[in-house]
Amino acid sequence: MAERLPIDDWADKVTELSGDGVVHDPVEDLVVTLERKGVITAEEGARLYGDYLKKDQP
Repeated sequence: MAERLPIDDWADKVTELSGDGVVHDPVEDLVVTLERKGVITAEEGARLYGDYLKKDQP
């Protein structure tokens, strides 16, 4: 399960105040949690999330 930190709430609020909508992606949230816990590296996280985003591309 993805975990949120206080900085995540802050980032959401800054995004709202800038006029953008806050959209949470459960896969992205999980990758960030795995990186924060040291389960995967930032490079592995970027590759995993990139592969996830490409899955629906032709």
